[in-house]
Amino acid sequence: MTQPAPRELRGRAFELAVHVFNLYPRLAAAGPAHEFIARQLLKAATSIGSQLEEGHAASSRRDMAEKHSIGLRESREANYWARVGAADPRWTQDLKPIITETYEFIAMLTASVRKLRRPQIIPSAVSLLTLLTSVSVLLLTYFLLLT
Repeated sequence: MTQPAPRELRGRAFELAVHVFNLYPRLAAAGPAHEFIARQLLKAATSIGSQLEEGHAASSRRDMAEKHSIGLRESREANYWARVGAADPRWTQDLKPIITETYEFIAMLTASVRKLRRPQIIPSAVSLLTLLTSVSVLLLTYFLLLT
């Protein structure tokens, strides 16, 4: 599931959703308990990508952080259901790439949410403050030289 070249987060989420979608019929056919796990896994795994898509079109940084936060929770849930399914030795190999990918989503989205929730210093405001300070110092120096 993971490729050596870095891929865009939303693309990876889509690939994960498709992978789970394709696995769903076989996993669900294994019995009622497996059907339940397959359904929960499908819901959580597809929700990761939908939250990232919504976050991509967010109206604010705060809105994007909220969507990524929901995606993080869904990643944790998908990881949980994949691990439960993998407890059945017949499904361990099929679910192992999903477990790995959801662990990676947990790590990436944790970092993303932390970064998005950090206060952002607007570069133009910092530049303006620096400029105003410099002008104030120049004016003060000028007036001191005149007196």
